[in-house]
Amino acid sequence: MRRWVATIALAQVLLGARDRRVIRGFVIKGGHALELRLRRSARASRDVDVIIDAPDQPNVVDALRAALAQGWSGFTFAFREVEATRHAFRFPMSANYGNADWSTFEVEVMAGDVTDEELVDPLDLAELDLEHPEPIPCLDLYAQIAQKFHGATDPDENRPRDLLDLYVLRQTYVFDIDRLGVAVYELFVQRNRQSWPVQIGLRSGWEAEISALISRNTFNCTVAEVLGVVRAFALEITRAKPG
Repeated sequence: MRRWVATIALAQVLLGARDRRVIRGFVIKGGHALELRLRRSARASRDVDVIIDAPDQPNVVDALRAALAQGWSGFTFAFREVEATRHAFRFPMSANYGNADWSTFEVEVMAGDVTDEELVDPLDLAELDLEHPEPIPCLDLYAQIAQKFHGATDPDENRPRDLLDLYVLRQTYVFDIDRLGVAVYELFVQRNRQSWPVQIGLRSGWEAEISALISRNTFNCTVAEVLGVVRAFALEITRAKPG
């Protein structure tokens, strides 16, 4: 819960930076965006993934430092050590409340255009005597599902958690499959790494990792059920191929 409060506060800081035109915009994506939508029904995410649109800044890390110059409702944020990953920059973010340590959590930030945005209502923090938070820009759910399918099947990635996320999403929402088909096919064509349709399967070690995630998050399913649902989901999308 402390991490949720801190990440909601961080999103409010970024909204303030957008209003001050320090950044053009941002979206939360990845597992934390699912937590914002589904709360405890989602898999607990290890980090917060953020896309920042800041064309006037030298790089996205400088843009984020500038955005954190002002806090929100008593919260301030800071980070130091930055690790460059394949796609982004990763670092531990320190959240402070009233000059005291509140929590530390991992952040992964990347630069990009903010086009697929969907506002998600955060938790009401009134009982904590904090300001009322504004809705948080998250990556559009259809775009996020497309990214989950791509991450789960990219031969250069190791993302068994994406299969579990896809299972939870398919069990939770009713989708416009035609619209989802467009989102998936467009992303796979744009990235041009693997082609759709794809084979949904388990790689070495994935069964144990997914089983551990199921246990840790107290989900009522098995690895076989996860795989079966995601395969059926992919088949639905394949049948909705545009054109």
